[in-house]
Amino acid sequence: MVINALSGPTDNPTYVRFDATVAGKEATDLISRCQKAVDEVQKELLGFILSNLTSVILTLNKCDHAG
Repeated sequence: MVINALSGPTDNPTYVRFDATVAGKEATDLISRCQKAVDEVQKELLGFILSNLTSVILTLNKCDHAG
């Protein structure tokens, strides 16, 4: 699952992207309930907590944001 998130103060939020694996019954059920909106490319607003984070450096080579 990909999460495109805004974090920080409401007057100056930061955009963050997470590639995440959904685990646990409660989380899986929540994602299932939102699946129709996701399939229709609608925006969903959710609160969440991510744990056991690891980082991978990604360098874009081809696109408007390359470099």
